[in-house]
Amino acid sequence: MQEWGAALAGLHGHLEAVTPTRAEVWPDWRSQLLAGREAAADPVLEREADELLALLSGIDPAPAHQGLIHGDFQLENLVWRDERIGILDFGSASRHWWAADIAFALADTAVDGQSLAGQPAAQGFLEGYHRHWSLDEGVLTHLDTFLRCHRYGQAAGIARALDLDAGEPTPAG
Repeated sequence: MQEWGAALAGLHGHLEAVTPTRAEVWPDWRSQLLAGREAAADPVLEREADELLALLSGIDPAPAHQGLIHGDFQLENLVWRDERIGILDFGSASRHWWAADIAFALADTAVDGQSLAGQPAAQGFLEGYHRHWSLDEGVLTHLDTFLRCHRYGQAAGIARALDLDAGEPTPAG
């Protein structure tokens, strides 16, 4: 867990150097939520997007807390070779809080009903992360909100993929 966290911190160190004008190629968190809200066309997902927009708008937006993130730094997107870690699949990259990338990476390890920061997996990950990169503790208190944002993105993606009208025939399978 510590090596995984350290690898993400190292990546954030490199991504911090991406100039704002170059980073504008990638969507930001707000445009992702709004796009998911519109495409999903589901009242439950629309309410969740609205709540997340309000919650995220209250988090410190200082440039020191945000940048270009990987967005899918989960184990299946890492190649471990000797003492080096290779990183694959930047298809979910976006402009977001650095702490969001931590929550997104740890999404599959999260235990429902428990705060992400208090879980042993996250503690080990954060210990490794903090060896190489420092994050504001105030922003880290929002890991559960960022995890919720990740889950919203997954649900909105599934809703978009399944957007069949009730009267439409389903594909033969």
